[in-house]
Amino acid sequence: MDVKRLEKILQLQTYGMYYHACHQWAKFFEDIDMAWVYCPDSGRGSELDKVADFYLPDQDAYFIVDLGRPDRGYTNCEKLSEKFGKIIVLGGDTGRFRIFEEGENYSPSESWLCRCAACGRYFFLNSDGDYMCKVCGEYDGDHHLQGVRFGDRNSFEAKG
Repeated sequence: MDVKRLEKILQLQTYGMYYHACHQWAKFFEDIDMAWVYCPDSGRGSELDKVADFYLPDQDAYFIVDLGRPDRGYTNCEKLSEKFGKIIVLGGDTGRFRIFEEGENYSPSESWLCRCAACGRYFFLNSDGDYMCKVCGEYDGDHHLQGVRFGDRNSFEAKG
């Protein structure tokens, strides 16, 4: 087999895995009623919009699928989260995720997806965070959090 053809087949396989993972995350966001914008088609022009896969407008955060997107090289999420002051979530094709915030890299077990008891919406939070809902601003210690999903578990299979 021609080496160039084999390289192209492998490249297309990688892209296929990337688009499949994007589809899984978009479906997941829809299932939990989380607002999202697919960045490559959005026409938004910021540096973050150019490297992120999804913008989560209700919580002003970005989501990057941790697979090779066509025409995107390595993304340093720590530096971007520090530079822009935004939460960046890095999600894999297995439903696991980790959070980058203020230049810090939180492990998957320290990265949470929480449901606010006050507004019923989901938002990403690191375990050291302030526990305030990123959607409605509700704060009651951690008493307003429901349905916490941890980043080291498969979010696609989680219930509630």
